[in-house]
Amino acid sequence: QLVNEIKTEYHACSIEKIPGTVGAQHDKDDTDGPVDKSGGSSWFTCGLYELNESASTRQGAIVVFDENGDSRETLAMPSGVTDMKWSGIPGRRRLACALSAAELFVVLEPNDDHRAAAGPLGQLAQYDQFQVSDVSSGLFLSVDWDDRLSPSADPRVCVSTQSGGFQVYDFTPTGDLLLHQAMPTAHALTGVASGVEAPAWIVAFDPHSRTRLVSGGDDARMLLWDLRMPLEEGAIATIRHHQMGVTTAQWHPRHEHVFASGSYDESVRIYDDRSLRRPVAELETGGGIWRVKWDDNDPSFLSAACMHAGAALLRFDESAGALSEVCRQRGASEEHLAYGVDVLRSGADARGWMLASCSFYDNLVQVWSVEGTTPPISGPPSANGR
Repeated sequence: QLVNEIKTEYHACSIEKIPGTVGAQHDKDDTDGPVDKSGGSSWFTCGLYELNESASTRQGAIVVFDENGDSRETLAMPSGVTDMKWSGIPGRRRLACALSAAELFVVLEPNDDHRAAAGPLGQLAQYDQFQVSDVSSGLFLSVDWDDRLSPSADPRVCVSTQSGGFQVYDFTPTGDLLLHQAMPTAHALTGVASGVEAPAWIVAFDPHSRTRLVSGGDDARMLLWDLRMPLEEGAIATIRHHQMGVTTAQWHPRHEHVFASGSYDESVRIYDDRSLRRPVAELETGGGIWRVKWDDNDPSFLSAACMHAGAALLRFDESAGALSEVCRQRGASEEHLAYGVDVLRSGADARGWMLASCSFYDNLVQVWSVEGTTPPISGPPSANGR
């Protein structure tokens, strides 16, 4: 059921729920400050990106929405936002943005208490700002923190690049972004186009170890890397099951060996890194997959931005090794292209799920609910997927 639909100024390409904002609502009619109300949904941010052809520039912004989809703040960015991720909390919130001008942009919550009149996270415009750039890499395409599960004072953040590589930075307590390691050409095409760089659409940390990450590229390969080794020695594993470019990946929030992937080939796959000969589970969703996100609160479920086929909520039966679709939200416009999605409220809540998704070409953010709850399925899959 559609709860709210919002038009954005630029193309909408990324949705991220904000950690630590569950149940913290701000009364619209109250001018004296926030009012806490009962609720189980998160606020969220949407990243915007649009090419201004006349000026040959890329414009971008971050929009903060409350759990109902009402806009609270817009923060202009130096260029288009291609992806963004919040780091873990408690502590000072951090938001990392991959920008179209090959910039990694981080906003860091200040130490002082500035939330009294600004809702549960304060004003992003008052956050400290840090950035680093590498124009030789083309666009930065995706970003991830290594402390999603265990908040750290000095986390690492990685970005993938249009030129087929990725970079890993140390984010120091003083706010410096220091290059830790880089792999300039992780992904490249073969065959007739042999040697041509293939965009690395995704890079994601294994938050359980914080020393491993996975990358996926337009060469239809997914690669596993170990940061304890020099990256130039190569990936520790290569996955070739995807029929087209690998666009998204994310590790399971509870099971350290399990991660999900998505591809232009229109399938979501679940893997166990102890046996990569074949996926543990696979589901064809249609439309091409741009993002997959596990539900942190109920990780038997994950959401998927299925591009031309809308956004979907999926269920992973770990014991049976099966993926199934719970529901789907589609747009009415032929231009609808689901690029971002996240779960704001999980099915453990008596009111059911609440999700947010966004569509690129029609500049649209949708907040939608799924009635009913489904008992979670527990237990990790076996190494052979059975």
